[in-house]
Amino acid sequence: SACNANTRTSPLDGVNMNRAFPGSARGTISYRISSFVKTRLFPQVRVVLDIHSGGNEGIFPHVASFHPVSNPQQRSEMAQVARLFDTPFVMIYSSEMASGLLTDEAEAEGKITIGSEFGYGEAVNRQGTAHAYEGIKNVLRHYQLLEEPVVKIDPGRTKPTRFIQAAKLDSYIPAPCDGIWEPLIDPGDDVVNGQLIGRMHNFNDHTSPPVDIEAPRDGVILMMHFPAVTKKGYTLFALGEEVHI
Repeated sequence: SACNANTRTSPLDGVNMNRAFPGSARGTISYRISSFVKTRLFPQVRVVLDIHSGGNEGIFPHVASFHPVSNPQQRSEMAQVARLFDTPFVMIYSSEMASGLLTDEAEAEGKITIGSEFGYGEAVNRQGTAHAYEGIKNVLRHYQLLEEPVVKIDPGRTKPTRFIQAAKLDSYIPAPCDGIWEPLIDPGDDVVNGQLIGRMHNFNDHTSPPVDIEAPRDGVILMMHFPAVTKKGYTLFALGEEVHI
């Protein structure tokens, strides 16, 4: 119903199913579906893939993703599976940004859990679709559920996948005021401490200078706010640091 309505939340109960885990068999429809996934589907699988396309607020470079997990064996296998999507980046992101996620629940159960962002702006992205489709098939190939070799999805990219970690809340930089957001770099760019990332403009007062938004440290831009109109507190960008796994 949410898909048909082109919204994150179901018009049947006003709930985002990906914020409803672990769900409830006695709840509204979104909580019931979440409960069904957790209690009936999760026990039958070892690998969970959660495919996303960025929504209408953030632009990501094409990424596979997972949260930091304490189990080193689980983390190592998740990194291996994330590489199968052949994206330029794998994002290791904070679990503190939201609650009730499918990926949180699956990771807590020890599943090999991979999220992703393969587009933005409520659109179908051609290269993102290739990463999603062939990435899922690569996972099936890797676990010998398809009897064929793993394939290179983006043969034009010669650089290996980079693992970028934004595991703490201070990696997500909020807008300091309402205004019009003017980004000056692109998602996936490397930046240095103090570099100008963008400007916030106040079109209600044309005499006021723009507010410069600078990088608080060196890193890689993992997400950039997409709409021009921006409210105070919205995440303008996410800044991660490269890690080696």
